[in-house]
Amino acid sequence: MRGQKIVALVVCGVVLALVVGCEEQLTSETSNAKKSRVIAAENMELKKAVAQLDKELKTQRQQCEKKIQQKEEQLANCLAQKKTLEGDVNEKCEEVVNLFLQSMNEEITRLKQENESLKAEVTRLKAQGKEAQGVTEGGTGGQEKEKEQGEGSTEAAEPKEQKQE
Repeated sequence: MRGQKIVALVVCGVVLALVVGCEEQLTSETSNAKKSRVIAAENMELKKAVAQLDKELKTQRQQCEKKIQQKEEQLANCLAQKKTLEGDVNEKCEEVVNLFLQSMNEEITRLKQENESLKAEVTRLKAQGKEAQGVTEGGTGGQEKEKEQGEGSTEAAEPKEQKQE
């Protein structure tokens, strides 16, 4: 009996150990399950947050791309405007230069004509001066005639000069 008691005690100890071990395993499994649920809930929240941030990032990226496209269009418009303005400026510069050259050519032509008429006037006056010298040398009282002709030729030359101016 004594042996049976020992065997019964050993069996009770083994059963007790098994029950305690199973209970610990059950409680650890339950706490692991709770931890797993908490971790799963946190993961779901993090996934939602990441999805929201991705959505915001996508929206901001689209806005940035839209702004970039607008700026590129503005740049293209500005470059086209610049090219047009450069063409207009070059055209106006050519026009101004051509007008200036034309007026200079007209002025040169006018001055050449005036120069030719003045040369003709000088030649005519020299011829009159030689005639006046020839008359005074050949005739009597030449000094008086020379004065009269000299005064007359000076008066005749002045109105012509005034006409040309």
